[in-house]
This record gives sequence, structure tokens and C-alpha cells, in this order.
Amino acid sequence: MTDKEKDTTSPPDILRIEDSRTGNSFELPITDDTIPAMGLRGIKVKEDDFGMLSFDPALSNTVTCRSSITYIDGEAGILNYRGYPIEQLAEKSDFLDIIHLLLEAELPTPAQRDLLESEINAEIRVPESSAALIASFPKTAHPMTMLLAAVGGLAAEYPEADQVTDPANRRAQVLRLLALTPVLAALANRHSQGLPPALPAEGDSY
Repeated sequence: MTDKEKDTTSPPDILRIEDSRTGNSFELPITDDTIPAMGLRGIKVKEDDFGMLSFDPALSNTVTCRSSITYIDGEAGILNYRGYPIEQLAEKSDFLDIIHLLLEAELPTPAQRDLLESEINAEIRVPESSAALIASFPKTAHPMTMLLAAVGGLAAEYPEADQVTDPANRRAQVLRLLALTPVLAALANRHSQGLPPALPAEGDSY
């Protein structure tokens, strides 16, 4: 930690921009080597102008969110989930472990893992409307196209899914998607091969 980081009374980091069109200067706060893009809107020639925009094709130099889940540094080859290197997780953890890590910010104990699996298995029943939707596609349709439609169609079956500000409901929808997505993908794949649907049997593991 630097002296500046320790000293909370230090002035904030500022980016000063001088507009050669008007001679006016503007200040934007710097946080973690970023500036707020909306701050550029205050840079105008005339008061009724829309304001300055940044042009960044493909968002090649734009940060769109701050994540407490994932850290990525592509140039350094770093991918961390909740602080764990992906290499460590790939070697020592399975899919259920990673689900728990992403949802709860920690790897599960055996009891927590069993509980999570039971919660997911409780949501594994495929709605008849979803199975019928997949069956309605021509067998030449790409499985991903069918999966995309089937997952989107779940919103009609579970209208409460739009209550995204409710943490308990949001978690329930995540578990439902985790349960149903692999089943819907399998149904789509079998349909594209001309095979009858095969649904999970009671007692099957996730």
C-alpha cells in the first residue's frame, strides 16, 4: 500500500481536459485508472449542444461494470473467480462447486454442496410448453437456435422472473436456469438428430 493510499485526506486524482475549441478546461475524477464516460457530456461548445461522446468500436478500451465475481487480465493470461485462479478451480473443483462459489462467494462444504444439488434438482422438470416449442422446430434447425427460443420462452412460464430486485426470487431463477438449460440443450440436440425426447429420471444426479 502506498502512502497515498494510506492517507485518506489526499486530494482525488483528476484528469484535466482543455478544449481547444473554446479554451475551457474540464476536470474528471480518476478511479482505478478510469474516468466516467458521462463526464464527457459536460464538454460543449454551446450550452445547448449534446456534449462530447467517446468513440470506442467494440468497446476495446471501455469498462462497462465493476465486478466482485470475476477478474480478467487477458494480456497477462489471468482469469479469477472470486479470487481463485481458474487453473486451480479447473483442477480441484467441479461445476457444482463453481456454481456455489459464484453465488455465495465461497467454495461449498460437503453439506452446502448437497443442499445446492438438491435445490437445482427440485427445478429440473421441463415445462410442457418448452418441450412442445422445441418439438415444433424443423429438425434442420440448429440446436442453439432451439435452445435460445426455449430459454426465452421460460419467461412466459415463470412471469415472476422479472422481479429482478428481489434477491430470493433472483436466486430462484438462477437455480431454475441452471437446472433447465442442460435439459433443454439435450432436448434440442436430440430433436435435431430425429430422436425422441429423453427427460431426466427421478433420482438422477445433476
